[in-house]
Amino acid sequence: MKIVIRADASVWIGSGHIMRCLVLADELREAGHFVQFACLPQPGDLRALIRNEGFEVISLDTVRKYITIKHEADYLSWLQRPVLVDAQDFVAKVRCIDAVITDHYAIGYEWQAYVKKALSCKIIAIDDIVRTHCADIVIDPTLGRLPEEYKAQHVSLTGSDYALLNKNFSLEREKVLNARKITTPWKILVFMGGSDLPNSTLEILQALEDTNNAHITVILSPRSAHYDLVSSWCTGKKHIIHIDFCKNMAELMVEHNIGIGAAGTTSFERACVGLPSLLIPIAENQKENCKNLVKAGVGRAVQLKNVQTRCRPELHNLLREYNTYSKNAFQICDGIGAKRVTQWINEFLENFPTGIYMKKAKYDDKHKVYEWIGYSHKTKYHQKETITCWKRYCRWFEKKISEPSSFCYMIREYCSKKSLGIVWLDRIGLAKYKISLIISPNQHNPKTVTKTLNLINQLHPKIGIIMDTNTINLPQQSFIEAGYIQISSSEFFREEL
Repeated sequence: MKIVIRADASVWIGSGHIMRCLVLADELREAGHFVQFACLPQPGDLRALIRNEGFEVISLDTVRKYITIKHEADYLSWLQRPVLVDAQDFVAKVRCIDAVITDHYAIGYEWQAYVKKALSCKIIAIDDIVRTHCADIVIDPTLGRLPEEYKAQHVSLTGSDYALLNKNFSLEREKVLNARKITTPWKILVFMGGSDLPNSTLEILQALEDTNNAHITVILSPRSAHYDLVSSWCTGKKHIIHIDFCKNMAELMVEHNIGIGAAGTTSFERACVGLPSLLIPIAENQKENCKNLVKAGVGRAVQLKNVQTRCRPELHNLLREYNTYSKNAFQICDGIGAKRVTQWINEFLENFPTGIYMKKAKYDDKHKVYEWIGYSHKTKYHQKETITCWKRYCRWFEKKISEPSSFCYMIREYCSKKSLGIVWLDRIGLAKYKISLIISPNQHNPKTVTKTLNLINQLHPKIGIIMDTNTINLPQQSFIEAGYIQISSSEFFREEL
């Protein structure tokens, strides 16, 4: 299907919206969709980068005079013109499309309603700040965000499970799961975004200049107004390396012990590879995410105005509890959010041909899973002993769903939202997992098993999966149809796809 992404980058907006849309666009292209971008030409835009990634760019009409942004939350000025003028320009340049994805704080209900009616297309909105949308799907990766915060009648994909990260992050994560450790000298990575309007990068470097036992890598793009100043400051300092751009950010983060950065998408990138962080929110829309990240124990927060006095003390606080911060970071983001979003978009645009979907299991699912496992029917203990068994099960289930080296999904029917089963992937080696699958006694349908395995294939193509028929009493034919081959009398294996 044909999908157009409406997003911008500029010296005022920064690069984050375009960068995460490129991640999603890449996944959608792999799924067989034709994807284009529609962008407003302006200083600091990333149209050339988008084209270099192999996507067509529809350039909207250039404005005659750029509006001066009054403050960081002056989102309407980001559009540089009235909302309906932008929508009309978009419609005039775009024809015969199936869906529009918007990722722009100035684009909301009014723009989406106009385009939806004019082009008879589906609308998918990416947001972080809970605005009103005329959309069929809303994606908000803010940590702790709940679907009910978006009160309209649409699908809401919320929380860090849907963070849009480059596929390299899930691959690099595999290499460092349970293997993070601090080294001497410390390796610190500083990245405050592509534009860094407040010049926080230089403030951080000055605060850490005399830190002993530390090697610092700093990333700042030539797009930043402060590039020359930072580059000049770093020159001649043996323990500080300045680089303009990194193609594989995941690999670079794995090579470092500590990350210092803003509280946007890069905070999820650091978390995915277990990199403890000093979080410095540099925009209004990052404050809530920063607060939730600190609450989750993935890092320490430093306000921009306090960088000179608090950066070094908080760095030492991170190092004192390094393993705890790293483990907590691994728990909040697994790096396959873009695949989850793509899976939803595919199903939605095709009117849910599969009829089922998977969602990460939550602690509230424990009762249903307990019933399926059969504890309540198999235990023959007295009431006190049964309660003990239930408590033991609850501890086991809570640990199971929060373990960074496992994936645990509830299988649900799309129309009724009824739970059909649960599937686990438990890590048994590097990029190798064992699958466990329980289907509700009322839903023992081979088609449900096959559909579930195909959804797993879409989300987890880059790992090997083993199935043991001694522990899974389900139709073997379903596994064969999903690409598993028999390797012993009781085991089947699915290689990387």
